Amino acid sequence: MKPNRTLLCLLLCPWAIVAYGAESSGYSASTWRLCAPPPAWIQRRAPAVVDTLARQQSPLEVSAAEVDGELEQQARFSGDVTLQRADQTLQAAVMHYDQPQRRVLASGGVYYGAADVELRAEQMELALEQDSGAVTQAEYWLPKRHGYGTAAAILLRDAEHTDYQQVRYTTCTPDAQSWHLSAAELRLDETTQTGVGRDATLHLFGAPVLYLPYFSFPLSDQRKSGFLLPNIASTESTGLDVSVPYYWNIAPNVDATFTPRLMSDRGAMLGVEGRYLLPTQQGEAQLEYLPQDSELEKSRSSVALRQSGLWAPWLRSEVVLDYVSDRDYYRDLGNAPDVVSTQHLEQRADVVLQGGPWTVLGRVQTFQTLDPDISRSNRPYQRLPQLLGSYRQPNLGGFDLGVQAEYVYFDHPDNLTGSRVDVLPSLSYLGWQKPWGYVTPKLSYRHTRYDLDTRSGHPLSGAQPERQLPLASVDAGLWFERPTQWFGTAVTQTLEPRLYYLYVPERDQDDLPNFDSAALDFSFAQLFRENRFSGTDRWADANQLTLALTSRWLTETDGAELARVSAGRIFYFADRDVVLPGQLPEDESASAWVTELSTRWGLGWSARATVQWDSEAQNAEQSVLQLHYQPDRRRI
Repeated sequence: MKPNRTLLCLLLCPWAIVAYGAESSGYSASTWRLCAPPPAWIQRRAPAVVDTLARQQSPLEVSAAEVDGELEQQARFSGDVTLQRADQTLQAAVMHYDQPQRRVLASGGVYYGAADVELRAEQMELALEQDSGAVTQAEYWLPKRHGYGTAAAILLRDAEHTDYQQVRYTTCTPDAQSWHLSAAELRLDETTQTGVGRDATLHLFGAPVLYLPYFSFPLSDQRKSGFLLPNIASTESTGLDVSVPYYWNIAPNVDATFTPRLMSDRGAMLGVEGRYLLPTQQGEAQLEYLPQDSELEKSRSSVALRQSGLWAPWLRSEVVLDYVSDRDYYRDLGNAPDVVSTQHLEQRADVVLQGGPWTVLGRVQTFQTLDPDISRSNRPYQRLPQLLGSYRQPNLGGFDLGVQAEYVYFDHPDNLTGSRVDVLPSLSYLGWQKPWGYVTPKLSYRHTRYDLDTRSGHPLSGAQPERQLPLASVDAGLWFERPTQWFGTAVTQTLEPRLYYLYVPERDQDDLPNFDSAALDFSFAQLFRENRFSGTDRWADANQLTLALTSRWLTETDGAELARVSAGRIFYFADRDVVLPGQLPEDESASAWVTELSTRWGLGWSARATVQWDSEAQNAEQSVLQLHYQPDRRRI
């Protein structure tokens, strides 16, 4: 289901809430308490599956203040009457029991509780042998679905079939009903785990917003074939836009959604989405096809494919493919802002081999550019192919040995093309690591070689330039800690000063092509990077020292980080002469100050703030504030 459909289905098919995150037992923090806890009369029985056999075999126990009549024939119980059989509990002021017919008639403050329902009413008739009954003017609670409502009549046809007449349903309590659903009739079938509603209206904050003459819904987490909610819109590009999705539950691990779409200004379109999930494979494919665009008088289509697989413990694959028939497709036919603003579509296939310290990645990657403002020369390069290999041995006599290697062929319709080979061995010493601090020196050597194709008029046409570049760094830090309090919670506060020195000699790289290098955004993490550029074509010269300080507040129980504040700055001992084409060398003696603050609160809330402060200009170069809410894995 797409997200917008999921939200509406949660509102219109409330008995299926268990499929979207409600706990099936108890009232834990992850239960869908959408508005408030249930009313006080509800006993909060543990939800369970109805056991008909246990009911038939269990004895009938009745307690009351007074008993009139013969227990073997007909009897009248009064005064705090309680009937108990297996999971069934019936309480009332007065109860008539017909032993030959095995029927009970209760009246006066009736409460009935079972494995799947709790309700209260003024009167209830219950046939114990058939496990059926009837209730009038009832108020009910469905514990498995956090559902609450009222009904003019409830007919318990048997343990698996229940009918509700003039019913009102919500997941909110009476004093806080943000939404509710009213229906002339609801029929629940536990054997098929489906429900049917007729003459239903959805109300939001008391106002009716949607009417459905008929709808069906699942009663469990099992998916059900059927029509989803229609989407109705109107835009300048499509005119009146109506789509009616149909969901086909092919198998527990395979499904499909067919979406006919009618646009008054464009014509009729069909969308198909298919998904599958296997033990080691999963995939999703989407296809949209418009046979004849009424305005452009041509067919239009789009394809989206996602596939990932684990073929062996050491072999996995991933395929990402997005394609549209023309670059205006999303602008004309898209229905979401993030889709309409897409600049590039990626087509990529990866194969990864991994065993022990070795990892090898094979990749083919191309792009389809949709933004008309991006010239052909500025469109991204295609990698046809790219091979990446890495080796790491972290425990070699106190040393960390690593090697990264790459071969890639860059293709482009207008720019210089060719291949690049890059090898980067590195050696770090880990012997100076203590519980209270560390010093980690590191040496690396980068060798890069190009084999460029012949292209008329390009100064690097047919060249084979090379670059050899040594790198040296020292990373050192201390750890201090003390016990303290964080809003009444016992925590450990740390103080972590850190120094990072980096030296990379200047190498003239003007004779190297630029296939994939760009300037990285400045951030706190950038204070400790070996290169201020992305990619490999440009490697920045550096003679610099980073000074940084971090303090964390960690819980005593599990070490979770409640808060962190960091600040740092780079001091440059030399100008930065290696720049991207068209840029000037940098001669500042120090970078901006970077400060980060992050906190984590209860109930899934967290926040993060970042400020980059230019001390010379006395202004903030960049400020970022992020607020994050994720109460569980299913919601964000």
